[in-house]
Amino acid sequence: MITRYSVWIDNKGLQDIDPSIYITDIKEKEPKQSAVTASQAWGNGLRLLRMQRQSLSVVVRFAIRERDTARRRDICTRIRAWAQEGYLTTSDRPGQRLYVVCEKIPTVTSALKWTDEMEMTFTAYDVPWWEDAQANTATASSSLESEHNWHRAVCYVCNRGTADAPVTVQVTAQGAIDKLLVYRDERNKMAFDDLGMRAGDVFSISYDNRGIVSIKVNDRSVLDKRRGVSGDNFFCEPGRHSFVVQWGEAPFTVRAAVRGRYV
Repeated sequence: MITRYSVWIDNKGLQDIDPSIYITDIKEKEPKQSAVTASQAWGNGLRLLRMQRQSLSVVVRFAIRERDTARRRDICTRIRAWAQEGYLTTSDRPGQRLYVVCEKIPTVTSALKWTDEMEMTFTAYDVPWWEDAQANTATASSSLESEHNWHRAVCYVCNRGTADAPVTVQVTAQGAIDKLLVYRDERNKMAFDDLGMRAGDVFSISYDNRGIVSIKVNDRSVLDKRRGVSGDNFFCEPGRHSFVVQWGEAPFTVRAAVRGRYV
């Protein structure tokens, strides 16, 4: 019997746990979606606000070709220990990853039916999209605009996916900076006051495994320094996009990165 697929959680392979494991199928379920609606002012019907993706599940089928019951149970125990929360990667989606939890774990149901296949179900809730394993990055240095006497940098990033994806930003100050504007359009902009940055300080907008935004100067949160015109996130649509960092009172460099997401 030949393994047709390979599956990893945080770069640890299911097929590497024991030579008796054979992965026979990887099935991706349709994404779960729901309609977010609001009542119509005139009574009947509902106004569709948006479609909300709730989760995305992947089912992995495999066999343990081992006759010895005790050894088979031991292998199954090691598989359950392997199936933890983390980034799922598969051989049929090279270069992509999905942050999942294991909702259905395997067990040995019969000592006799040692040829029966088993299933595991992995589900992504917080970020229910496959995304690029390697981020696309870009860098830029600021230049002084004499007319307004501020420093400005334009950075170009490419979202290679098919869905909106968050952009992470790092701004390294080369002098004192209190004000900063990160801008792409009216829907994607953040403005900050009283940052208190000095030469060498790093301002960052980043997202954790669950998609929660973090905005810091070095290790200090500056979420409370956002002005009222600021959005909650910084996203870009599929394709190549530019964004502007400006209003720095001193020179700076910018590094931006985006992982394409796939519908």
